[in-house]
Amino acid sequence: MMKRRDFIEQLSVASAMALLPGWAFGNSNDRISAFAKKLKPVGRALEMEGYYVWCNSPIEGPDGRIHVFFSRWIASKKMGGWINGSEICHAVADTPKVSLNFWEPFLPAWAGLLGCYYLS
Repeated sequence: MMKRRDFIEQLSVASAMALLPGWAFGNSNDRISAFAKKLKPVGRALEMEGYYVWCNSPIEGPDGRIHVFFSRWIASKKMGGWINGSEICHAVADTPKVSLNFWEPFLPAWAGLLGCYYLS
């Protein structure tokens, strides 16, 4: 007799294959757009030693320079440090292809409070 858990797992797989036959049986290259195939990794544009950096939001400012707003928290707080250790920072570059110059945190972490910020 089949166990309930095994039945549910098999039913889930069969349902997914029926609903998404291209994903189940197609060539993985068929699912990638021509645009996506042209993309190449460029590495990390913004790193700060001793910090986790997250949620980069670049904009071109009225001065023609690239302003990047991002969240960071001290790496010693580990991955859960964003909850009460995030601060929003600002970096600037003359063009998108040159190194960013870090300016300052402008929204500091709220010690002891829910200090997570979302940039989107």
